[in-house]
Amino acid sequence: KMVSVRFEVGSTVIPGDRLGSLRHLSPGPGTYARGGHVFSCIVGKLDVAEENDAPAVVSVNSPSKPSALQQVLYVGQLVLCRVQRIMMQQANVEIIAAEGVGRLSHKPDASIRRDDVRHQGATGKGEDLLMENCFRPTDWVLGRIISLGDARRYMISTAETELGVVRAMSSSHPEQQMKPLTWKEMECPISGKKQFRKVAKPSKSINEILLGK
Repeated sequence: KMVSVRFEVGSTVIPGDRLGSLRHLSPGPGTYARGGHVFSCIVGKLDVAEENDAPAVVSVNSPSKPSALQQVLYVGQLVLCRVQRIMMQQANVEIIAAEGVGRLSHKPDASIRRDDVRHQGATGKGEDLLMENCFRPTDWVLGRIISLGDARRYMISTAETELGVVRAMSSSHPEQQMKPLTWKEMECPISGKKQFRKVAKPSKSINEILLGK
């Protein structure tokens, strides 16, 4: 079968080069998915491995020492996200760092669906949960990739106790980071104002979780 890539196999590509559509390709090492397409995130040679019943895996191989960026995001990986937009059914985020890789120079899109915010039963009926009481734009959220999504963005879960908001700024003092009070509230240390969040309770520091340090 024909594999639809925009460059010849073996040719050199650079970060940001669009390699093809997620309808035909699956991202491998040295690539990332964004907006329904697969892009290169390193300088290297293009390779495509055809699969029988699945999209061909496209990868970029660096001629030099393997870069941390060659490690592709995968299901089950812990990621640090920045919240961009809150909607009734989901929060749209960008992935800024990943377990075992650290900070990413390219920030793939991701979503946290309302059903994936907490374990079912943690708040009673799922329809009672309001996304705006869990996350706000600019929050940093620790989550886990649960699927590669709908060809446009990764899907993230924060259902585990240790996952959720790890950094949120106070609405009354925007330069002030709030402190966690409970699993669902944070407080501004200056004004004492409380705000709802899906608060993370990580067992390790973010650096330990993401970088193994």
